[in-house]
Amino acid sequence: TGEISVDFRGKAPGRGAYVCPNTDCLKRAIKSKALERGFETAIPQEVYDKPATMFVANFIGSPPMNLIEGRVVDGGRAFERDGERIALPAPKPELDGRELVLGIRPEHVRLLPDDSPEALAHFDVDTVEGLGPDYLVHGRLVGQGVVFREDRDSFIPQTGERAAMTFAAKGVHWFDPATKKRIEI
Repeated sequence: TGEISVDFRGKAPGRGAYVCPNTDCLKRAIKSKALERGFETAIPQEVYDKPATMFVANFIGSPPMNLIEGRVVDGGRAFERDGERIALPAPKPELDGRELVLGIRPEHVRLLPDDSPEALAHFDVDTVEGLGPDYLVHGRLVGQGVVFREDRDSFIPQTGERAAMTFAAKGVHWFDPATKKRIEI
């Protein structure tokens, strides 16, 4: 059997398409009102602000949240992987010594010149993508791929450069790497 697609373009309040792999799926979706709910319900801001899992953190937002694996060190003042460090904007002594995933949304980072005294971390810039009002800066932070979004009036490093970054404590999200769930502190 082929896929069945129901087109909702132009139907208020939602737009898009719903695809079922077979007619049974479509019948269940219609009966359960899943189609109606799917196109009438907005994503709550709380899902973006406090994602419950790494999947949701990676799914909501464009580009998705940066999820960086490592260990909290120095009494909760830094995050480390393979000898590279990110200073934390606010100490988290209760997390000291734990292997965790640090989540930072691309738009919650402020990029700086490499020699900036405000730097919490330094990273290598791989590519810079101009999007009109914004730039996406792709790079490697503590050995892992990251993407940051900056508006065109901010500092924008060049491809191949080393740059610095800072971020506010309220922009930090913690996840357990085993359960993939958010850690509330």
